[in-house]
Amino acid sequence: MMPWEGWLLLLAYVAGLLATALPWTWNGVPLAGGAFFGLSLLASVAMPRLWRRGPGARAWALMGAIALFATFYYGLRLPTPGPADVSRLIPGEGPELSQAISEPIAQPTSQPISQPTSQPVVTVRGEIDSSPRLTRSDRVQFWLKCDRVLKLSGQTEMEQTNEKVSGRLYVTVPLLQGSGLFPQQVVDVTGTLYKPKGAAYGGGFDFAEYLARQGGFAGLTAYQLAGAALNAKPPLGWRLRQKIIQFQARALGSPRGPLLSAMVVGSRGVDLPFDVKDTFRTVGLSHVIAVSGFHVALVLGVVLQLTRRLSAGYSFCWARGRCWGCCC
Repeated sequence: MMPWEGWLLLLAYVAGLLATALPWTWNGVPLAGGAFFGLSLLASVAMPRLWRRGPGARAWALMGAIALFATFYYGLRLPTPGPADVSRLIPGEGPELSQAISEPIAQPTSQPISQPTSQPVVTVRGEIDSSPRLTRSDRVQFWLKCDRVLKLSGQTEMEQTNEKVSGRLYVTVPLLQGSGLFPQQVVDVTGTLYKPKGAAYGGGFDFAEYLARQGGFAGLTAYQLAGAALNAKPPLGWRLRQKIIQFQARALGSPRGPLLSAMVVGSRGVDLPFDVKDTFRTVGLSHVIAVSGFHVALVLGVVLQLTRRLSAGYSFCWARGRCWGCCC
């Protein structure tokens, strides 16, 4: 096989991935990959006669097989809700809710619901699967790894249940109830399930795709949270990180302290003011606070160890290039 034939195989793989965007499917199976494979078989017979110096019959057939594999591989890697995913509790009909979180429903779960809602009201038990953070609407957001549904709204009232579920929920709770939460904490969250909305226009923010990339297919606008006080202590690593953030905030004040903490441990674990985030995004320096200093130091240490036999200047330039690429 000639070297340029390897590039053709790579292009066939890329073409197979791009073909998944075409709306040609049969029972959920993309037909574009099959079309590529069929055309490649025809090309393996005809093209060697028409293009004698071009790829051989085996190369043409292999390109079609690679394109077909790429379409199926993309489907396997694309996150999809499982049969017991919590998102399946949302009715198929009914309006989608937008990303903007409305005000919580001021109604206790023990009281009957006066009118059935288009979106189910549930009480879900699960484990907090991320570091809680503050949103722009002054609510606390975290990912919930769901385990069971304890209550589910019926036609007139909340019905007791103990249904086993799976999946992740994008949960937002009021600020007062969200204070003091930490990862691996088991909580009971009551609120309204909603289906995330896609992009309103081409190139816009696709909230549904954003959640799907993180393994979530539904959100929960919560107005009640229970069970947090009955859990054990936070993980040691999380406690250590919080002590670092608190120490730097006390020593430098705001926003210098949170900004330094974001550079050290990453912005996902720090409630950095949104005006500071927007400023860094505007000037194109979001990577400075997106990646933790620990990961940068780890990459730097590995690169310096690999280039220890080279001159100091070359080693420094190589390490700087690798760390900059890591941040970007």
